Amino acid sequence: MEEESSHTMSMPDPSRMEDISNQLRKRARVLQSLARSIKEESPRAVEKALGQLAALPRQSDEPQLQAAGNWLRQERATRRQRLSADLRRLCAESGVEILVLSKDPLELRLVPLSVSLDLARNRAELAFANQILLRCEAQAPAIMEARLAALQTLEGRDWNPGAYLELLLETWMTLRKQKGEDWVELVEILPALVMALQTKRFKRDPSARNFTPYPRVRFAWDLWRLRRDRALATGSWRLSLGPATGGTTRNKSRVLWLEDSRGQGQYHLTMRFIKENRT
Repeated sequence: MEEESSHTMSMPDPSRMEDISNQLRKRARVLQSLARSIKEESPRAVEKALGQLAALPRQSDEPQLQAAGNWLRQERATRRQRLSADLRRLCAESGVEILVLSKDPLELRLVPLSVSLDLARNRAELAFANQILLRCEAQAPAIMEARLAALQTLEGRDWNPGAYLELLLETWMTLRKQKGEDWVELVEILPALVMALQTKRFKRDPSARNFTPYPRVRFAWDLWRLRRDRALATGSWRLSLGPATGGTTRNKSRVLWLEDSRGQGQYHLTMRFIKENRT
């Protein structure tokens, strides 16, 4: 009887074994997440995984956890400096001008796009005309790749500044005749341009699958590159843009931010063409 009692007392509790097993499986999942986060160099994800591990019952003192904590502290202390150095090096290699627009929050200009950086979240947002184009990791190679992809999308194919300006002139003339005013709001020009830029396929079959988008950011980009290409006049007509003043800037849906290569600019509300006297 004593032997049987002793044997019974030494048996592990099955429910406790299940608890330990569940804890180990959960710990394994969190460790996998931690390993992936370190590989991806994501400080926020590393911090989250370490917090989850700290909340679990401790199984042992693992040197790897201490190393992960040390990495996180070192990463946060040097991240900004390393990212800056990497970006400057890649920009120099690619011939891209880089400017610091603000330090807190950190915003850069990789001409002609702006890059807003959130290092804690390992996130970068690339924008033009105050409109986000792409998001990527806050890593120099990823930012440079995103910049190239965004520019390729904006540039498109078959850019002809003269033909675009002629189309803009025709659109303005049509709306001016309808409104009886020289100054026409840009938000009225845009939808007319969208339709004018559709392909023959869409005009034959005006369906969603044949529709070619032409968003506000593309409109701002095309106006920007007309200036870049010094193509603001056609025949005896010259394009003129009217800045937004006073309370008109409050309604951002009515105005368009137009900028120079360094990101400086202002909101514009209207446009018109001016007849030039040439002798």
